[in-house]
Amino acid sequence: MSVDGPGIFQSDTAHDVRSEFRERLSKGQSAGEASMIMAAEWAPANDPNDRTDFWIALAASQVELGQLQVEIKDRVLRIIESGEDLHRWAPPAMARKRELVLASLARKLSGLQKAPSLPRRRLEIPPLQWKPGAIYTYRLRDESLCLLRSLEIAEFQGSEPPVVELLQWEGWAVPEPVDFDHLGIMRASRFHPLKFIVFSASLREYKGALKRLCLAGQSTDYRRSTTRCTVQPTTWGKIDGEISSWFGIGGV
Repeated sequence: MSVDGPGIFQSDTAHDVRSEFRERLSKGQSAGEASMIMAAEWAPANDPNDRTDFWIALAASQVELGQLQVEIKDRVLRIIESGEDLHRWAPPAMARKRELVLASLARKLSGLQKAPSLPRRRLEIPPLQWKPGAIYTYRLRDESLCLLRSLEIAEFQGSEPPVVELLQWEGWAVPEPVDFDHLGIMRASRFHPLKFIVFSASLREYKGALKRLCLAGQSTDYRRSTTRCTVQPTTWGKIDGEISSWFGIGGV
């Protein structure tokens, strides 16, 4: 088990427990049903540290959503009171930090609980093939076109935003044929290319972007750049302004 710190969810086990619990609730299972299934899968772990991590993380996950079960609360309070979770934390300063974290959790378990809630459902994005090397025309707010080349799909908190770069072309219609492999990359400065990682703030925002995106072709000589570059996070609602600000095109 990998542990990054004394926080409740700073171990691989605790992180996975929290993610699975929230995922099960988002799919319609009750807290009791989800916890029972997870306990059957996780609790028999050979590593006692994994077992304590499981129960502590499960209780903390339930508290976050106002779904705390009495039997889970009682079990975890006993674990905290016994100190059995603290023996693995060294040096003493780290054990003290963990002790404070668990004391805070104990107060939350024993205190007034928040109203029950469900985790936010993951944004369901209509499919678009952001395959590496794919070239898309993107219609800017002034109705001109630019060319976006897909580089990769990133992973960020359950979403999969594309990473794209702009090719050195702008116009009102893409002439045919186009040799995309011989188009250069637009640069944010004299030296460094710029890549965008484009998030979807809402389903409505992304659907609006889909209306302005069109697959134009494939870069056959595609390869991931290993040179130094600037990576700019943005959203589909803001990318027009970013393109205008960085490159002076689009009229926004």
